[in-house]
Amino acid sequence: MSEEEGMLVADLEVQFAEMDGYMAEAKAGELLLAVGIPEEQHFGLMSEVAPGWKLRVLLAQVLFADPHIMLLDEPTNNLDMDTIRWLEETLNQRNCTMIIISHDRHFLNSVCTTWLTWITVSFAFIQVTTMNT
Repeated sequence: MSEEEGMLVADLEVQFAEMDGYMAEAKAGELLLAVGIPEEQHFGLMSEVAPGWKLRVLLAQVLFADPHIMLLDEPTNNLDMDTIRWLEETLNQRNCTMIIISHDRHFLNSVCTTWLTWITVSFAFIQVTTMNT
């Protein structure tokens, strides 16, 4: 390894440490446990996860990423009450913009500060008929 490559590796190591990279596996494990994924399944393939549990894994993934903006579509589906309460607390600790689509009014009241009312608009439909000749 050249001196230049060594300096690049050192810079990358500093960036990795600043991004809390050494704690990533532990943080991911905590999030997976919090959403109900047993520890023995943490290193399994996503294709082996039951459909109802995939939502939990994906929810942990978005929380792990810690984005500036989150779009959550029915995040409480397939979650038990304890996990929903944990999610409420977790989202309330986040300092980011969240767009949440949910029918769970209690959940929305717990995590939302601003409401956007959806207005239904009627659209004209064009019917296309194909004739066989």
